[in-house]
Amino acid sequence: MPRFPVFRAQSGVSLIESLVALFVLALGILGLAGLQTRTLTETRLTNARAAAVRMTTDIHERMLLNNGAMVDSINNATPFPYVVGWGGVPAGTNCNTTACTHAQLAGFDLSQWKNTLSTVLPGGDGLIYQSTDDPREFGVLIAWTDNIDDKAIGDLADYTNPFTVSVTTNVGTAACPANMICHLTRVRP
Repeated sequence: MPRFPVFRAQSGVSLIESLVALFVLALGILGLAGLQTRTLTETRLTNARAAAVRMTTDIHERMLLNNGAMVDSINNATPFPYVVGWGGVPAGTNCNTTACTHAQLAGFDLSQWKNTLSTVLPGGDGLIYQSTDDPREFGVLIAWTDNIDDKAIGDLADYTNPFTVSVTTNVGTAACPANMICHLTRVRP
């Protein structure tokens, strides 16, 4: 009768293989979780930039519709009423219910625009300056914070450093405030 070889028991080899497979699987899942987190962060930043572009378009259209403000500014050698610095703008006259001058309409537009900015973007604020080279060109600088989840400032530098902006203008230096993300667009009403 033929004898079959007797094999010794494998003492734990398949258990080690299973543990290695679980470790590799865990690393893969952690990698996917990190990728998902980064994607969500980039999506939030992209949505904020899209909102900044929409807000730039909004104020540009308001300037176009109030072309008399530009004409008054040129004819009377007065500052263009849409030029504004950082911070809030007084409410002024409600031009939805009252007839307004071009300057009053500009103040009303700026008040509505700034209020919407602060609503649409976290910590949103805007600055509009007139170009020193071309009086019909304006820079619209919109700033917002991205530390909704209390990000470390070091992480925020990855976003703000490539977009640092500083221009000397008629409202002082138009620079992106510290720890903010900015979007600069030039418009010609």
